[in-house]
Amino acid sequence: MGIVEENSKLRWKSELQRCFHNYISDIEQGINLKPGFSPGFYFRYLIQLKRAEKKLDSLVIPNVGESGCYYICKFYDTKFVLEICDDAGKEIPSEIILAETPLLDVPSFAKINGITEGAVRQWIRRGKLPGAIKFGNEWRIPELCDISAKKGLSRKYIWDSALSDVPEEIDFIATYDTLEIFDTCGNGKYKILCSGRFVFHHDNLEMVIDVKQKEKLELWLIANPLVRAEASLIDTLEKL
Repeated sequence: MGIVEENSKLRWKSELQRCFHNYISDIEQGINLKPGFSPGFYFRYLIQLKRAEKKLDSLVIPNVGESGCYYICKFYDTKFVLEICDDAGKEIPSEIILAETPLLDVPSFAKINGITEGAVRQWIRRGKLPGAIKFGNEWRIPELCDISAKKGLSRKYIWDSALSDVPEEIDFIATYDTLEIFDTCGNGKYKILCSGRFVFHHDNLEMVIDVKQKEKLELWLIANPLVRAEASLIDTLEKL
């Protein structure tokens, strides 16, 4: 989606600004768009990109080229960030938020997508809007969550403390702290991978589940205040 072809890394702010501007221009002209995203998504995406570009222009950031580092912009459905990496690809703790995606309530999300509130709630129950967050009895959805089906999409859920009251049919997740769901199996099947960021006393767990099992699993995860869904990566900008 709009990534320019040269292989040089972005080491200077002026290069980063020029690449960012060209990225936006490409999208405005419909060049190199990724499949699976709706026109409405691109309209909202461009608004957020232009907000992020203004923030980037105003930032006082170092030119990292002389230190053997380079810039990467990562565009998620919840935020746009600027990171600095060294030439070994290791991230340096320096994430800078360029823009944050507004969180919409169900009526607002339904309106901008031209659908009913009932459809939005159904998609949340079916795990089609895994970026949805529950606040009390109300749902909030990142504006850049796209309702178009995208094959190969993965989503990671993480939690930092032990989960309680886990339903019996998914109690296998209780001994882990990370769960990923991959839409790669086809035929209505999904692969899940359970692993531990802090728990290392047992092996990872891989299994295949069907769509109904996935819907139940994701609905329970996104409704649990102890669980957070990692932002879904839309695109990256890292080469001039």
